[in-house]
Amino acid sequence: MVVGGLLAVVNESSDIVQVKQFLREKGADVPLIAKVEKHEAVDDIDSIIAEANGIEVRLWRSQLPKLLLTRLSYA
Repeated sequence: MVVGGLLAVVNESSDIVQVKQFLREKGADVPLIAKVEKHEAVDDIDSIIAEANGIEVRLWRSQLPKLLLTRLSYA
């Protein structure tokens, strides 16, 4: 039984939407954690937060963690 998944290298929310759609077509509806590693994701971070069931951040040398904390405080 699958209880969740990690979607590595998410750059935009459409990455998550496509995987969720594929999984639903296969009869699975599992929560997905978006692994954000690239700076390209910053431009779409609000949509990524909205689509994902959780986020893992690997950009500690950027402003993304501060940005995420601000956004998630109000989510």
